[in-house]
Amino acid sequence: KNSITYSYLHMMKNAVVSSHGDVYIENLKIIPQHCEQHDNNKAPSQSKINSYPLYDEVFSIAQYWGQGFYHSMSEQLPRIAPYVPYLRQNTQIKIHVHEHLGFITNIIQLLKLDPSQIVSGDIRARLLYSPGGGPCGHAPLVNSALISNLYRSEIKTPAQHRTSIVLIKRSVGRRRWFGKHNDI
Repeated sequence: KNSITYSYLHMMKNAVVSSHGDVYIENLKIIPQHCEQHDNNKAPSQSKINSYPLYDEVFSIAQYWGQGFYHSMSEQLPRIAPYVPYLRQNTQIKIHVHEHLGFITNIIQLLKLDPSQIVSGDIRARLLYSPGGGPCGHAPLVNSALISNLYRSEIKTPAQHRTSIVLIKRSVGRRRWFGKHNDI
């Protein structure tokens, strides 16, 4: 039989987490899959680590480029999707993001989580939860579907027949549009 891992969750004691989501435990470095792997970064010095805020329990979805809207919405926030009910019940757990920004606060509220749970930057945690990540620009399918359902369940739209859609073509930098955009 072939087996497929849809998600996983690392639970670690006495961890240091960078704003990019890289985890340090003693002489071990754990990098969840995300954009820009920083394999050559060294662990911060002990004096620097001691200056980081310390929290009892932290759920880290932070990752490189997590401050950008696209990467946050497509990579960082989907990491939380399977665990939203658990985080709603356990409001003492802090939610660690790359950078504490307004749109992230709005999404956390949309998911019916408490924005006071949000922390950012380099931190320490007595107990750290670190969910699986995904390749740059691509959240795992299950997480994308779950977060989509969570978002749509909270958005109230009036019942009406729709006769149009909006299609946006991005043309900055690399080709980020449908191959048959003009046909669409």
